[in-house]
Amino acid sequence: RKYKSESTTDIIANPLLPVADTVRLLEGLPYALTNAQKKAWQEIESDMDATLPMNRLLQGDVGSGKTLVALMSMLIALDNGYQACMMAPTEILAQQHYNGLAPLLESVGIRCALLTGSTKAATKRSISAQLASGEIDFAIGIAPDFRTRCEIMSLWVFGICELSCKN
Repeated sequence: RKYKSESTTDIIANPLLPVADTVRLLEGLPYALTNAQKKAWQEIESDMDATLPMNRLLQGDVGSGKTLVALMSMLIALDNGYQACMMAPTEILAQQHYNGLAPLLESVGIRCALLTGSTKAATKRSISAQLASGEIDFAIGIAPDFRTRCEIMSLWVFGICELSCKN
């Protein structure tokens, strides 16, 4: 479901367009996107080209490629000179995302960092300073670390990875 703001203060002056990093990452994948991923990506791309903020829920089964589609939307922000963050509900999931995404991101020249509860204090300070100065493009972490430790220079996209539990 798309979010439509009633306020003119929520209008984005410069819509974002995908460029080199997004294309290079997609070309470097060892597989093709599924039709469902392509459809979700096209909708997100269209929303990010609009002048209103986007709130979007991307849902699917485990392993259906939600993280890749979310990453592609974040790459649009990175391609346009902004930063992006992905927040995971647990440190284990944040570490898994970092281990899977950092090599992809670094292969296209995107500086990535992991910020979790077990990150040493000196490293947290360094990561926070690099986020504030724009030296780090993309951060992956857990909620408490983003809420209390981060000042981010030019954040455009913030993705939240949620777990669902069934009883």
